[in-house]
This record gives sequence, C-alpha cells and structure tokens, in this order.
Amino acid sequence: MKRLTILFIIFILPVTWLTAQEKSFKVTAFVHKPPKNLVILFKKIQLTENTTVVLDTIEHTNGKFSQAFNYEPGIYQVDFQGVTKANFAVEYGQVIAISVDLRPSKSNPVVDLMGSYDAEYVFQYDNFRKKKFAELVQPVREKIKRFQESSQKDSVAYYTQTEDQKMTEYSDALAEFAKSYFGHSIALFYAAIRLDPDRDFAFMEETSEWFNQNRPELSLTKELNDKVQRAKNIRLGSIAPVIEMPDADGKVIKLSDFKGSYVLVDFWASWCLPCRRENLNYATLNKKYRDQFKFFSISIDTSKNQWQQAEKKDGISWASVSDLQGWSGNVVKIYDVSTIPANFLIDPHGKIISKNIRGAALNKKLSEIFD
Repeated sequence: MKRLTILFIIFILPVTWLTAQEKSFKVTAFVHKPPKNLVILFKKIQLTENTTVVLDTIEHTNGKFSQAFNYEPGIYQVDFQGVTKANFAVEYGQVIAISVDLRPSKSNPVVDLMGSYDAEYVFQYDNFRKKKFAELVQPVREKIKRFQESSQKDSVAYYTQTEDQKMTEYSDALAEFAKSYFGHSIALFYAAIRLDPDRDFAFMEETSEWFNQNRPELSLTKELNDKVQRAKNIRLGSIAPVIEMPDADGKVIKLSDFKGSYVLVDFWASWCLPCRRENLNYATLNKKYRDQFKFFSISIDTSKNQWQQAEKKDGISWASVSDLQGWSGNVVKIYDVSTIPANFLIDPHGKIISKNIRGAALNKKLSEIFD
C-alpha cells in the first residue's frame, strides 16, 4: 500500500516537468494522520560539519505538499518536526516522493521514499545503517549500561573493548555497502561522512579524483576534496595538526604545550554516554601516569554549563577545552571528527601513533610504553 501511495504522488505530477526543469528539482510528500500544527523544514546536510542548515519552511495542507527547489544537486533533508526526518540525494530534474504513515504508531512512523536511484540509495543506506547498529552495537551498549548500574567494573571493561570491535565491524559494513552499491551517484557523499580516513583512504582518494574530472561544478566535490586532504593530515604517522583552544576560564591551551610528552587528544561531549564512561577510565590513568602522560580533552558541547558540570562529575582535572561550537568547531573539522568518542594518541615528536584507543586497549598501550 505504501508503494502504491508514493507512486501515485509521482504520477500525478506533470510528466514534462522531469525533463523541462534544468536547474531545479521537486519534492512531494504525504503525511498520513499528521499532528496538529505540523512544521516541515527543508534542510541542507553539511557534510564537512555533520550538521544541517535550514533553507526553507515548507507550506503544506494537512501534511501534503509539492514544491520545486532551485538549489544545486546535493544531500538534503525534509524534517517533519517532532515526527521524523527523511534524508536524500538529488540531482536537477528529479522528483522525490516521501510518504510518512503515522497510523501504525505515532512514535515509530513508517517512512518510504522514492524518485531516483540517488535518493533511494541514501534511503536504503540509512535503513541499513540503523539495522546494523541495532544488530552489532546496541546490544553491547545495553549490557554495558546494566553492568555499570550494578558496579561490575570488570564486565564494563570487557564489553567496552567488545563495543570498539563492534563499532569497527559496523563502520566496515557501512563502507562496504557504499562501495558495492553507490557507484558514482552523489549519494556516495552521504556515506563519506562515516568513511575511515585510514582504512578507506584509497577509496576516498579515487572517488575524489573521479568527481574532480567528471563533476567539478559540484560543491560536494570540493567538500570531498577537503575531506580527503583532512584525512591525509590525520593518518597514522602524520604530525598532529595544531590545536589552540580556550579552557573554561578563557585561557588558551595549545597542543604544542605538551611537546616532548605522550598526549591523548580526546573529543567528547556531556551528552555522549560512552565518552563519559571513558572519562572515568582516563581519571584512573591520569593518576597513575600523571608525570609521564598527558590528557587533552576537547568538548564539542555548545553549552558551557553542561560541559563544566560533566567535567566536575567525571573528575576531569587535566587540560580541557572547548570553543562551544559543537560539530562546527574548527578543530573538529581539522581532525575530521564526525562521531564521538574519538581520540588520537600522539608521541613526544608530535606524530599520531594510534586512534580511537579506549578501555583495556588504552591501558595496555600505556603499560607497554611506561611500565
């Protein structure tokens, strides 16, 4: 029934529109049983910042709309506020049709999307991503939460290491999905957010070269070029990029202040539960290796109060900074951080020697270096 509804949305549009409009695309949507006062926003997904920017508020009639947009090909989102969001890739001349059905469950709406290979690739990727996360990562996090509540530290440590392994499996599965199905669709840019700068670098570089030769006019091409350059700058063995950021008192702390020491640069946030859990491990390690090893925490919070409260609760007594710009922060972009927790282990010469090392693996690495 969903597909019949969404096909109807497409076929009632003038057929000539698909070929006649060279510098625009169209989005149509139908929300079954929409809530009162529904607000629908049209957003651009900023791949380099892992954020969205509101472009338009869409006028609708009881959850229905059909609107042409004169934006360039790219990755966009229709945000049915308080209901659901639909992400898609779109080229000029394409029609995207979205169906949102709240009848089965208002808290878990059924969403369908059709209109082009580009749009459906993103839709399928999102579904695959959610399925894989629920299959690989979520069960482990639920176990960690239960063991934390019962103060079983050994079990928490064990499953934290398991979580890291499952996150790697998850990332590899997403990368393989994109490489196998996307070809040279612009949907590939959406998947690029989660590509690993070390394991997937060759693929990123090849893709960047293809789009430079064949689609140089796209803003997305420039964004991918920037991502590839950032990936080069933070590969294992590279000199860590410069960091200069203020602490809570406004004092600027630099990565170069720790020259000659091993340093763990850690990106975290007050709302990130795995990050908060790891802060407790850092506090223990900081006491043990205080004179030999330094922690440098970078919060991507946007609220100073929440950042400081989390610092106090987690026992962060080492260098801790934030520009309070969230995902838009300059250092976040330079280090190509799109998910957290994320960290970089840097040697006394300033070289990146390990990434995303946590829990028992971090304990073992520091023991190998110092004990």
